[in-house]
Amino acid sequence: MHGDLGQVRLVAGELRQVVRPIAGDDEVDLLAEMLWSGLRGIMTLTRGGRLPRERHERRLALLLRRFAGRKRP
Repeated sequence: MHGDLGQVRLVAGELRQVVRPIAGDDEVDLLAEMLWSGLRGIMTLTRGGRLPRERHERRLALLLRRFAGRKRP
């Protein structure tokens, strides 16, 4: 259990570092939680068959582009 918690903290710290440059006036922790939630939601819903697998790459790219502040490549 403690190993899992350590991994979660490590991932959370990495996500904070990823979003920090784009956070602007937003809370870094909140933005990192939103990114994690989006990634986790995509994974969970795709694994459960509620999101079509054939659109996975496009869905993931869209989420990450928005967090990077870009509309289209």
